[in-house]
Amino acid sequence: MRAELLTVGPRGRRLCLDLACRLDHVLSYAAFDRGYELDPGKGTSVQRLMAFPPGTTQEEMDAARATEDARPVPRVAEIAGLLTQVPLPAAGPSQVHVAEALADSVATAMYWQPPDGQDVLAGHGELDDGLARVAAWLAPHAPDWWTAPMADHQWALGWWGHDPGERSGSVTEWRDRALAEEERSARMRRENRVDYPGEGWSPTPGLRPADVDAPISGTWWSFPDGVQSTRAVEGVPLGLDLTEDAGGAEDVQVAAVQSRAGARVLEIDDPQVWVDLCRAHPLEVTCSRRHDWYRVTGRDGRWVVPDWAAVAETYDAVHLTTAAYLAGATRALAVDAETATMIAGWGPDATQWLTPVQIGPAHSRGYDQRAEAWVAR
Repeated sequence: MRAELLTVGPRGRRLCLDLACRLDHVLSYAAFDRGYELDPGKGTSVQRLMAFPPGTTQEEMDAARATEDARPVPRVAEIAGLLTQVPLPAAGPSQVHVAEALADSVATAMYWQPPDGQDVLAGHGELDDGLARVAAWLAPHAPDWWTAPMADHQWALGWWGHDPGERSGSVTEWRDRALAEEERSARMRRENRVDYPGEGWSPTPGLRPADVDAPISGTWWSFPDGVQSTRAVEGVPLGLDLTEDAGGAEDVQVAAVQSRAGARVLEIDDPQVWVDLCRAHPLEVTCSRRHDWYRVTGRDGRWVVPDWAAVAETYDAVHLTTAAYLAGATRALAVDAETATMIAGWGPDATQWLTPVQIGPAHSRGYDQRAEAWVAR
């Protein structure tokens, strides 16, 4: 694997920082403290709590909190120094640590709110040298499947007990809905008012769609309707542990995807492949994605995603390698001087099927907290 793919994007940088923190508790505490200070939700959606043993008096708790509040928080430059000094074992990283760091990076990918404090910290240029050092150490030991093409055997998931084979229509129907959503969002932006779609919606006074920082959200993902699948590693479908914004771990429906021989698969093994796809088949989504993607990237401008209906004329499926995910997800990718795109909502090793595919019988799995493993229900 090319080491630079681990440092150009937020997900790869987060993973490298996480791995380094697992090797050095001093760095780990320092990164935690600074990350909290950098978090946009500090003191509101993100709180620091202290635990005390039974019998602790109020006076003792107040004194401990005062001491904690007075403790200096390491500067980013200090963390950068610690990062360059972390001892990196010659044998390479623990594969358990690698798997955990990857899962944490995926779980903290967000496209509807600003990056959290750890993402902000990992994105600081002062950490470039230290993160490049960790990436160079990790790259030769990265699992082979991080760069491998789509596996023959694929597994689709249905969260919250949903059928893994559920489809909301063809990619042509998806495009029609995407164009309609963009038109509606553009009209609201021109008129600077929110058009509520029906009964049951409570209008929020003061919402101004023309303001890029207005608290408006909508469709934030960049994949079409249809079946999405991953390979299995050691018998466990990757999507169970590596799905952004996942939920419902107590009941996940798992089914084999019966892909046909000769399926035409586009391999996205570098973010540039995604960019080229957007140049060849752009679909305008500026107004429908503008508010969400601004919060993630700080960028206000023209946005496009691939026109998946057009792509489906040439390919049956699109596979995003884990390496390309780490390099490209949660960041603005320049298509031209005025236009950008984003890989949003795709997990590592995800295959998005653009044409019909057969799904086998579904089986229920749930996460066993005691065994720390996915088990059949």
